[in-house]
Amino acid sequence: MLNTRTLLPIGLVALALVGCSDDDDNSSNTTLEPTQTERALAVLDSIASGDITDFTAFVSADNYTQHNLGFPDGRATLSEAIDSGALSGTTVENVRVFEDNDIVFLHSIYGGTWNGGVPQVGFDVFRFEEGQVVEHWDNLANVEDDGDDSTQTNGTLTIDTTVDTESSRTLVANTMQALFINGEWSTVTDYFDEENYQQHSVGAGTDFTGISQIAASIPEGSPFYSSMEYLYADHDFVLTMSEGFPDADTGLSDAYYDLFRVADGQIVEHWDIIQSIPDESTWANLTSSPP
Repeated sequence: MLNTRTLLPIGLVALALVGCSDDDDNSSNTTLEPTQTERALAVLDSIASGDITDFTAFVSADNYTQHNLGFPDGRATLSEAIDSGALSGTTVENVRVFEDNDIVFLHSIYGGTWNGGVPQVGFDVFRFEEGQVVEHWDNLANVEDDGDDSTQTNGTLTIDTTVDTESSRTLVANTMQALFINGEWSTVTDYFDEENYQQHSVGAGTDFTGISQIAASIPEGSPFYSSMEYLYADHDFVLTMSEGFPDADTGLSDAYYDLFRVADGQIVEHWDIIQSIPDESTWANLTSSPP
């Protein structure tokens, strides 16, 4: 039987009380502390609601490193933007959320007035210490319709808790090393399920055909990524954060966030977000670096 994990909404957690009574009809209530996942969701909800209460409670005031290069380091600038109403009208729809030790990673859609009214799909990654966010990365891309039934966010939503997290982590790490770093493209079927693969990458089709064609078009031994910086796993879902090679014309490279779903020892589903890393002269902070 498929075991799935469901998320208790942050609003319910904040109000949840556990009541205990004894024979003398005395009782005491204990407020449940929100989990890291619920805190991360509350931080995103603050952007949409304009209420900074949870943002200031769950994001460290003294030890917050920001890797979004459009914002200065620290929490003050984003906190002020939320509180001032600069982000008023923004909507945030979380589609998927996962947790790996001190890391929470989320797959969401930003809409409303966000990005000048052009909706974006995003991966947000939060690192926690003692219940507070102390580090944040993200990758964003405009929502696109490439004319097929697959979108940047549809597909499997539930986590299969019967799948071993470490096995998924190892499979995807080996996939990234063999294919995307070493360029061993002739081994693509060792890692991807030809029969059941679902593709959500824009312009790459909906099944194994797209990745098969990509693999066939790249010379053996030619890598696609210059490095994989981070990898996080939660049962059958694995997120990787990588950097590509500089473009021959612009000199700029891309940050690649890839989300994989694993079943029966192979990759069966894939989502991604690709965002160009801007020239360093435009970075709002120099204390952090992509991806």
